[in-house]
Amino acid sequence: MAESAILVHDNERRWRVFRARVHALRSA
Repeated sequence: MAESAILVHDNERRWRVFRARVHALRSA
């Protein structure tokens, strides 16, 4: 259970970075 929680957290962090990058490209 701990491993899956870490995996979800890491995936969420990557998704946030990805969204921020897409938003920056759109704003540019």
